Amino acid sequence: MTPNDCLTLFGLFIVFLGLGLLIYACLFRIYLGLHLQLFPKLNEQFERMLKRMDSK
Repeated sequence: MTPNDCLTLFGLFIVFLGLGLLIYACLFRIYLGLHLQLFPKLNEQFERMLKRMDSK
């Protein structure tokens, strides 16, 4: 395997790793939004935590 092939494979690995993390983050955001709608008490605690973080 030539060095050029190794660099190409490494580049593809980085691209697919980034895409995988992006998909994971999107799915987690959808899950979190659904979870917060199903459990409003948790939503209130989450909003309070965000306000505390914004005030700092």
